[in-house]
Amino acid sequence: FGAVVAAFALAATQLQRQHIAVDVLVNSFPKGVKRILSTFNYLIGAALFLLAASQTGALATNLWKVHELSETLRIVYFPFVYAVSFGCVVIALVLIIELLKILSGEGERA
Repeated sequence: FGAVVAAFALAATQLQRQHIAVDVLVNSFPKGVKRILSTFNYLIGAALFLLAASQTGALATNLWKVHELSETLRIVYFPFVYAVSFGCVVIALVLIIELLKILSGEGERA
């Protein structure tokens, strides 16, 4: 259950800019370099979360097909794993939107 809550909180945290950012070194760079680094970071982040979504979705499908249950309470796993996969898709979409803002010149961190 905790993984589902964390997966859903990722996108909201990114939108509200409440995550930890280390800007000590980056603040000394010129605006163009900051823009390139932000573009790279958002692109890599989106790709990694899309990969995580794909892998957790595949795992959920496998758990569904084999009817996997928790040992003690006999609760099915796959809905929770699909929820984590969905949370990964949402954070990837948020990162892609942030990337498009940077590329269009609207981004805060450019």
